Amino acid sequence: MRRVLVPGLFLLVAAVTAQAQSTNLRLQLQGGSIWVPTAGVAEDRSMPLPVRVLANQSGSTLRGPVVLRSSLPAGVSLRGFQPAAGQAQRWTCAEAGGELTCTYADDLVNPVAAEVALQLGVDPGFDVPDTWSLDMVLRGESADIPHNGAACAGASSNTVSTCARRSLPVYQRRFVLEGVSHAAGAGGFDNAPLTAGGQGRLRASWRCEARPGEACPPDSGTLDAWFALPAGLHWRPNPSFPLPAGIACTKAPVDAAELVRCSADVLTSPWVVPLPIAVSADVPTPGVLYPEILFDTLHQPLTEDCLDAAPQPNCAVHPVPIQASAAALLSFRAEPVRVAATPAELRRGQRVRVDLRFGNNGGAAAAQALIQLRLPPEVGFVAATPGSGLVCSSSGSVAAGQAVTCTRAGAIAANSPTLQAAFEIEASAALPVPASVPVLLEISDATSASAARLDACAFSPGLGQCALLELTTAGSCGSRHAGDGIYCDSFESP
Repeated sequence: MRRVLVPGLFLLVAAVTAQAQSTNLRLQLQGGSIWVPTAGVAEDRSMPLPVRVLANQSGSTLRGPVVLRSSLPAGVSLRGFQPAAGQAQRWTCAEAGGELTCTYADDLVNPVAAEVALQLGVDPGFDVPDTWSLDMVLRGESADIPHNGAACAGASSNTVSTCARRSLPVYQRRFVLEGVSHAAGAGGFDNAPLTAGGQGRLRASWRCEARPGEACPPDSGTLDAWFALPAGLHWRPNPSFPLPAGIACTKAPVDAAELVRCSADVLTSPWVVPLPIAVSADVPTPGVLYPEILFDTLHQPLTEDCLDAAPQPNCAVHPVPIQASAAALLSFRAEPVRVAATPAELRRGQRVRVDLRFGNNGGAAAAQALIQLRLPPEVGFVAATPGSGLVCSSSGSVAAGQAVTCTRAGAIAANSPTLQAAFEIEASAALPVPASVPVLLEISDATSASAARLDACAFSPGLGQCALLELTTAGSCGSRHAGDGIYCDSFESP
């Protein structure tokens, strides 16, 4: 945000008496602050500025009216005023063209003071001064006491005879990114390399400042932290690393990457989000992945060029080094796709061949390969294709959806070449059409099937050990399908 030095804010007090007298003015400023809200946010925490005017000699009288004037700097305006108890009928305040005028329409008899609290605010677009303060100077004059400019220039306290000075603090809510780090396990966030196929945590923390070194006051609102995870990194909830209470995360795929949004409804400081992540088994190693961390609130909107332009306090790019796994690490391989179906369309009563490509990306041999399938309702498993080396078994009904486990016996060497296998599935006559049905797959060197591993793949299908095949459905040949009047032979008659 552009910073400019706001000119000093001068409050001129002219006391005009009905007749000449020798009584001096005594002026006081106490408290007060300026709160600068973000553009478009209805927020004003500015504290009123109390002004006291009185005759400085005991028992003396200062004849009214007393007039207070101020030339307000650009962007600062009078939002209201509050007279002291019993003085409401004597005070009037108004602003025109940046000139503030307040009039006390009665005499003052010491020790009774004329008191009014001025509520000053800022207009949209106001730039916070580099000093985070506005200098207030009161100057008093009367018919027989000319203004002493030298005395006002040297005023350093909030009450000096005919002059008073006060520096008003300026506040604006700002969330500053304190840091981003990652951890490979339950230990500290030491930024050690993560392992391909492993898990970790990505931690981002922000603090809220109202002005440099001062924390924000408690408030309600919405905090949003965005984690733009590149291909190869995925958010995976982990019971061992739960999110802090009050924080909820959701995700949306963006091409090959994931965009995770973590939100909270209380503006706290500091605000920490330790996001559990998983590393895909097929990422190139050694290498570095670069997640982007961005922060957004109504008080501090996120700009589209947050990471492209000059560094801003609410966004960052964090390098995450990735190392190879020393253990066996099976994954599907994209050559050009991990899983392919032939034909690509699933029709009632017809079979589809699913081809798999996989290998061992780890640094140790795998004793075997175990592939799990989760089929949608009305799609049944037929068999592994001859020569694929798979031995498969299925459970569950076709109507409800089957679970299939296939084992490929024999060791698979470390950093193996790509292997292939295939199996067939068949759509029942009750298959919903038209529709898109998912076939979920998971591969590992485990000795038994695990629904939890499949569930993890359902949440993060982009991981290398996972594959998600989306099949479009159509009616059987010899009948109209999708209601478009076209038959399986692509002609308008059977």
